[in-house]
Amino acid sequence: MRVLDLQDFDALRFGRETMVEQGVDVRQVAAFRPDSGIEDLCRELTAVHRNDCTLATSEAERRLLVDNYNVPAAKVVVAPWGYPPLEGKSAKIPGFAVRTGAMFIADWRHRPNRDAAKWLVEEVWPRVHKQLPEVELRVFGANPSLADTAMSRPDINAVVAGTCGNVEKAMLQHRLLVAPLRYGAGMKGKVI
Repeated sequence: MRVLDLQDFDALRFGRETMVEQGVDVRQVAAFRPDSGIEDLCRELTAVHRNDCTLATSEAERRLLVDNYNVPAAKVVVAPWGYPPLEGKSAKIPGFAVRTGAMFIADWRHRPNRDAAKWLVEEVWPRVHKQLPEVELRVFGANPSLADTAMSRPDINAVVAGTCGNVEKAMLQHRLLVAPLRYGAGMKGKVI
């Protein structure tokens, strides 16, 4: 049996990325569905049809494949990302008063993540800083370029820190984890 793991629906993500770059309204970006003539979609649908089963990361993407692109329902199953419950760990989470600031974490090589970090630091955080000037934002991520690390804005308490070393420790130190993704496809690991 051949199985395709469709972790990222490229045609959907690339189309949404183009729309964001063109300044299209967020509701239109969210509602975007690739046209059957788009090369990326043709490539992905060819792969879907060559396999016995396709794993979609969400019910929405399963429905899109079945309803919009006529993939047989029996060939597509939802296999979302999942993490085991925090059983016993909740007692180890520091209280709200002990934690500070906000954080964003992502791999810089993935374009939606780079776009999110840039939008967060340049557009969103200045507005947050006006209302909450004492709150610090730390942006973590693997594989930052020099341009990425240069985005730090000490004037608004926004620090692009690069790799954090220990993700769990970093998350336990912050009050808020933000995921300012403007486009993408699939299930976002940042919000699970």
